[in-house]
Amino acid sequence: MIVESFLLLIGGGLAGVFLERAVGRPLDRLVFRAMRLRGGGAKEPRTLNGVWEAGYIYESSVREGKLEDQYLIVLKQGSGGIAGRSLERPEGSKLTLELELERSIVTGTWRELTPKSQRAYHGTCQLLLNSTGDRLHGKWMGFRRDDQIGDGPWTWRRLDTKTSWWVTRRYKNRPGLAWHRPVGTKAATPI
Repeated sequence: MIVESFLLLIGGGLAGVFLERAVGRPLDRLVFRAMRLRGGGAKEPRTLNGVWEAGYIYESSVREGKLEDQYLIVLKQGSGGIAGRSLERPEGSKLTLELELERSIVTGTWRELTPKSQRAYHGTCQLLLNSTGDRLHGKWMGFRRDDQIGDGPWTWRRLDTKTSWWVTRRYKNRPGLAWHRPVGTKAATPI
């Protein structure tokens, strides 16, 4: 507690600026790290590894109304961040992600390739991890086909914590995932 109080006390003054430069890190991060080591403050989840079902809603620039798409995504967390890739889908679309986790906030970029229309979309996202570590919710943002910026809700649910080939092959080409499905209609086959 003494270390945290000292860092918070000097953090706002000129001494704090010199200390940040000497240490090479922002003082607030040092405070949170010290609190985490002592058992206080918000704890970081150990990993986001696993197979996730992710669904997002968007307004089409071609069709009227809101539409929903879903992917099964494998996340693998390493020292350089979190890499995500979608599992194979029947229509061939692919989604890749580069994410970072800080406490319970996931921030990153996504890229989607839709081979039927030969289009590539990309953008950013910010998601909040729930306390049990099995759900994410937040927003995506990116360019639409009509050169406008779109955004919408993005919800994730962890289906499995493992990422081995044996586990992920069970989820490949799963039927029933939403693909340009009008919001409010149900999938033919639940996941």
